[in-house]
Formats: sequence, structure tokens, C-alpha cells
Amino acid sequence: MKEEFGTQLESGALRFVRDLPGPIERVWAYLVDPGKRGEWFCGGTMGHAPGDEFTMAFDHDRLSHERLPEAHAEMRGGIKMPGRVAAIEPARLLAFEGIGEDAEVRFERR
Repeated sequence: MKEEFGTQLESGALRFVRDLPGPIERVWAYLVDPGKRGEWFCGGTMGHAPGDEFTMAFDHDRLSHERLPEAHAEMRGGIKMPGRVAAIEPARLLAFEGIGEDAEVRFERR
């Protein structure tokens, strides 16, 4: 994988680093507010404490100007995926599990 896109840390682990414009409070809101998160990733619901369950609602057709590949036709019209908050420290860390088998997604402020 090209360094500009991300770094493979180990088998099954990737790191993407992005510098985002604006104050951390705005960036945080786009992670934890389901309406705002739905504008760029997945809507749904959100938990606010470790162990809270939530739902991620992903709709490729709404987010992309590209046609959904036929290999993923089952995702037409959107899909919902259960998740669980693994760790949360407002404006610093959000980690969740359940999106894929044995997967954890982490957003950390550097």
C-alpha cells in the first residue's frame, strides 16, 4: 500500500493519518453525531460510553457519485451494521468494534 494512502502496521492492521481542517470540536461532532457522520461515512445511532451498542447505517448510493459495483449489489439501498463503543474520550479518542469480524476502528487525535 502506498504510504500516501496509509500504512500497514501488521497483518490485518492499517493506519490512516489525516490532518483535518477546523477546530477539534467540529471534527469530534462529525464522528459522534450520527447526522453529521452520515454526511461522510455512516449514519445510524451512536453510543456515548464504553460498552454502548449502536448502529451504523451505510448507504453507498447516497454518499457516492459512482455506481455501486455489482459484486456488492446486496448493499443497494443501504445496510445497517451493529457496533459497540470500545473506548471514548471526547475530542481525543473514539474506538468501536463490531464492524466486521474481529475489527476495531479507532479515531485518535494526535
